[in-house]
Amino acid sequence: MPFFAGASGQVFYRRWRCAGSVDRPAVVVLLHGLGQHSGDYGRFARLLTGRGMEVWALDHVGHGMTEGEPGRIGSMDGLVENARRLTDLAGRGGGRRPVLVGHSLGAVVATDQAMRIPEPCAGLVLSGVPFAPPVPGRSPRPGDDAPDVVERRAEIDDVRRRFVRDARVPALVLHGADDRIVPAEGVVRALHGRGGDTRIVVYDGAGHDLPHEHVRVAVADAIAEFTAGLGGAR
Repeated sequence: MPFFAGASGQVFYRRWRCAGSVDRPAVVVLLHGLGQHSGDYGRFARLLTGRGMEVWALDHVGHGMTEGEPGRIGSMDGLVENARRLTDLAGRGGGRRPVLVGHSLGAVVATDQAMRIPEPCAGLVLSGVPFAPPVPGRSPRPGDDAPDVVERRAEIDDVRRRFVRDARVPALVLHGADDRIVPAEGVVRALHGRGGDTRIVVYDGAGHDLPHEHVRVAVADAIAEFTAGLGGAR
């Protein structure tokens, strides 16, 4: 089983190779949400590999098979450093620069990494990113990050401000119109004013966990279209 030395212990990761013969497949680094792990994304990863992408994914600290206290993800610095190390590992082939794809809290980690060290990253895809305050009184479901989002609100707001201010990295923002945790209209407002190559797509009838919902094929198509439009060459 593949591991690499992370910021606070051994980090488990998975790799799904591109289906078919593609000379220079797009490379995707996938970062999951709280309470999930890389293995939850097998079906979604295969949608991406079938569209000409190679997918790498890790287990965050305390999740899946990565070392740490179960359910406790530690510092944002540690999460970003682990993501950076996987991005470096995925990009060593010397071909296309990786695209960071993050879901929920993983989207915050991906954004923070891209703002700190944009060079290794060709672009950002943010699914269910909590860049707006959670809906009051909503109970979290599997895949929802509500408790950790509340605890990390100041950190997340700082990442959002830097993301809006710095438009160097192209971004695709995907959100469910019926997200029970982070309202889509709040995210659209929070990202108002970000220049550069930024596209926001809101899916009617979809909730918070887009890679696992009925819109997952449309989400995979959107990611494939986005990555195809990126140069990505080193």
